[in-house]
This record gives sequence, C-alpha cells and structure tokens, in this order.
Amino acid sequence: MKIEIIGAGAVGLLHGARLALGGAQVRMLTRGKEQAELLAREGIRLSRGGEALDVAVEASALQDAATAEAEASALNDAATAEAEASALNDAATAEAEASTLHDAATGEAEASALHKVAMARGEASALQDAAKAEAGRNEREGRWHVLAVKQTALGPELLRQLAALLRPGDSLLCLQNGIGHLEQLALTLPGIRLYAGVTSEGALRVGAREVVHAGAGELHYGPAPGADGSASADPLLAGWREALQRAGIAAFLSNDVEDRIYRKLLLNAVINPLTALLDVPNGRLQEHPQGSRLMKALHEESLSILVSAGFAATGEEWERLLDVCRRTAANTSSMLADVRAGRPTEIASINGELARLAARHGVPAPLNEAAAALVHALE
Repeated sequence: MKIEIIGAGAVGLLHGARLALGGAQVRMLTRGKEQAELLAREGIRLSRGGEALDVAVEASALQDAATAEAEASALNDAATAEAEASALNDAATAEAEASTLHDAATGEAEASALHKVAMARGEASALQDAAKAEAGRNEREGRWHVLAVKQTALGPELLRQLAALLRPGDSLLCLQNGIGHLEQLALTLPGIRLYAGVTSEGALRVGAREVVHAGAGELHYGPAPGADGSASADPLLAGWREALQRAGIAAFLSNDVEDRIYRKLLLNAVINPLTALLDVPNGRLQEHPQGSRLMKALHEESLSILVSAGFAATGEEWERLLDVCRRTAANTSSMLADVRAGRPTEIASINGELARLAARHGVPAPLNEAAAALVHALE
C-alpha cells in the first residue's frame, strides 16, 4: 500500500519507519529539500530497545510533490477532455450519418437503413464509453496520507500544498494536538476522507533522519467529527489497517474519537502551558510551590469547558492527569521545548481554542485565556 507521511518530525519519522518495516511503500514528504534528500539517500534511523537500524523510504520535499501532483492532474484533465471531445465528434459524425440513412430510407430499404441507424448510434455510444474508460485508466489510485505536522505549521502555504497534493478519493489521517484544525482542513480539502487520530506513542527526534522510539503506545482514530461519509465506505481503510498490523502498531478504529481528542486536549491544556511557564519537566509540576494549585485550577476550568461541549467525563480525569505526570516525569513537554528553542508553540490550538470553545458555549475561561497570553509572551 502507498502511504505518504506529511511531516518528518518525531511522530512522522516513527510511523514512517515502522510502516516501512512492515512492508508498506512509504514516502516521507518534508518541509525542506535537504532533509528529503538525506532520507531518500540514507533512510530513517530508528532507535529502540538499545538497537538502531536504518529503514529505506522514499522521500520528497512537500512542495515538489505538490507541484508534480498538480501538473499530473492538469495533464490528466487535458487528456480526458481531449478524449471526450474526440469521442463526441465521432459520435456526432455517426449520428449525422445515421440521420442521413434514416431520411434516405424508403420502402423495403427502410428496415436495412434503420438497422444501420442502430449500428451507427451503438458505435457512437461505444466511442463515448471508451473515452470514459481511458480517462479512468489515467486516474491514479487513491492514497492514504498521514498528516504529522504541528498545528503551528498549518498556515496558508501548507494548506495550499495539501490542496494540490491530495485528490478526491484520498484519505488523510490527522495527528495534531489541540482542536480547530479539522474544520479548517475540511474546508480546504473537499472530497477527501478526513480522519482524526490520537497517539500515545513516545517519540524523540534526535537528528534530521533519526528518531528514538521512547515508549510504546496506542493509536486511536476514526472519521473526523462532522466528516461526510463513514469509514465503512472507504476502500483504502482495509489496506491501512493491514499496514498497521504488519507494522506492529497497536491501532484501534474508534467511534468516540472526539472524546479521545478531548481527553488528550485536557492533558495538554494543563501540562504543556504550565511546564513552559514554570520551566520544569512534567514530573516537577506538583513539586513546584504553586504548581499543584495551578494544575488543579486549570484542570477544573478546562474540564468544565469540555463537558459543556459534550465531553463525557468519567470522574477519573484528575487522577489520569497525575498518572501521566508520574509516568512522564523526566519528559520535557513539547511546548517547553519550543519555548527554549525560540520556536512558535501550539498554545493557540490548545488553550487558545479552549477559550474560544468556552465562549461559544457561554462558559468562562479566564485561566485558559491567561495561559495562552502568557505563553505567547514567551514566544
């Protein structure tokens, strides 16, 4: 199966390597040409369990791939139009001949002429069918894409590239943190089957082509909330599920993907901004003089917002948050890493979107608004 991974950060490299090891035909689509050339030449280096191996993959710069796809689509459209025009011309000629024969038919010759009419019209129909069949042969097969970039990358340029790269009939699995992006993608990519996914795999990129599999997790995914159609109607889904199984990726097609997105959002809305603001790893949040109190307050506000939006709370959310902090005690959150590196953070798509969600449902969100403003000030 042809799988294209858009984005070669930690999550993209990890999934690309594992899927390729399972036998899938993987192409990595990167932001820059230099990384694409490196991956095409040397592959992805996957480190796990104290061992490292190089995994061969295809690779292209996303802009180059989008340009090539747009050109191929334009050529196919031109060829289809030309074939249809030729068929219509042939059909018109045959129809004219049939009409002439019909007008000329008299007496005993009428039956023979009418037979020729039917034959000519049948030939015209066959020519049109052949043109359509030729156009169908020129269409490429549908492809499964995985969007593994941060929300901060989902600007006008990337959206334009995605619109050129994907064609109706393709599927796109989105693995972004936060909310708000799925609606934007649905508007940009009509006719594309959109899936939302939540992964708990641990991944750390340590170079342009090297990724460390830091901890086993699970992938839960399903049709994006509000998406047209269902997974059962997707002819690519069976191949994707087989590719995941061969890769040894624990993955589950979920009917409650929105709740799973909200569960992860609740964790990110507390851990990410507070670790960035207090400059501590995950496990130090509770040890900080103000950390525990801030965690509790931000968690309660965020949970209230999500419940107002339809999230089915279980009452175990606070304990789950504490458990994640314990299990990832030594981890540097992605938001803290971005602040330290001077990169844009995902605060707008996490606490910023929570504040916007609260406004839509008439729920106050002063702590999320403050968290978003403070982290923005650090960028």
